Amino acid sequence: MNASRQDRTQWNGGVPNGLYINAIGRNAGEVFGVFADFTPRKRVLVPHFSFRDNSVNFTNLQLLEEKIVTLRPPAWPFDLKGELVDQGRVLFAQYCGSCHEEKRLPDGNWQTPVKAVGTDPKMFDNAQRTSQSGLLKGALSPNPPGSILSDPAATNDILATAVVGALFGDAFPPLPQLPNLDGGVWLAIRKDLGSLLSEEEKQDSLAISKGLGRVFPGAQQAANALLLLEPSVRANVRSHVEGRLANLFKIPGEPHAYESRVLHGIWATAPYLHNGSVPNLWELLLPPERRTPSFMVGSRKFDPENVGYVTTESPYKDGTLVVGAGAAPGNSNAGHDFGREMNDDQRRALLEYLKQL
Repeated sequence: MNASRQDRTQWNGGVPNGLYINAIGRNAGEVFGVFADFTPRKRVLVPHFSFRDNSVNFTNLQLLEEKIVTLRPPAWPFDLKGELVDQGRVLFAQYCGSCHEEKRLPDGNWQTPVKAVGTDPKMFDNAQRTSQSGLLKGALSPNPPGSILSDPAATNDILATAVVGALFGDAFPPLPQLPNLDGGVWLAIRKDLGSLLSEEEKQDSLAISKGLGRVFPGAQQAANALLLLEPSVRANVRSHVEGRLANLFKIPGEPHAYESRVLHGIWATAPYLHNGSVPNLWELLLPPERRTPSFMVGSRKFDPENVGYVTTESPYKDGTLVVGAGAAPGNSNAGHDFGREMNDDQRRALLEYLKQL
């Protein structure tokens, strides 16, 4: 809903965001991690690795992203208590603004604070694991651009190498094939460069011929495709893809941290925390020890008072989630321990303010 407008995204704020090439890289990584068929191969010729044998549909990913960019958060559909909203606005600035204030960057995106706040580190720790590179040992890695993938290597670097390799392979298939300028990666690149270049640069035929133009219209496609095979052009495109996706995930040694996103439409995103362990906004404002240790999941009935779904019934035979003492690893509700000094009246006022964002 707001993901395209944050300058960093994913649960820990570890992925750069704001351009279409960032989004298609992020989404391709999701596909590789969950659903994709992927068979990288070593080659004798340059480039020495081929990442093209994969099932990622880059065009559909790009078209979906373009649709998502147009979405806006839904408005709160029920009545609001104006006096509480005004009180909550002051409390939000006092207790929440340092993390969740809407701060706009020069490019129009929202700044995403990524802070070590002392909450659950498990997901971050998992992201620091290493794996055997196997066949991919020696492949070019984007972290940093131009480096060589070691064995073993950070698991995130292996994924980033696969993602950038697949993006570049889709943009530049091996000869005698020509680039598909209507494919998803080129759609992303053209849209990005269209927003990054000045109006004068967009009209520069030399810039267009080197892959820096916004569009490759109609009859010029074949000629431009041939120009794009030049090594200097390939280097320009690789620089855009690699440079914008560099450090695709957090650098090892950085502190445990999570993104603090802008909260527009937060009322419509229950349950809360990255693991869904807090059922509603009211409980999220409570100290963890006051939160419900277990609740029922699966109901589609909305609870406008506590801002979440009804948790006293479930359509499932075994629909109870344990999040307190005895919770399974990863299900703890102990995160986001802020605002302890507020009383419950203040929490209700803050909740009323959050509803209308």
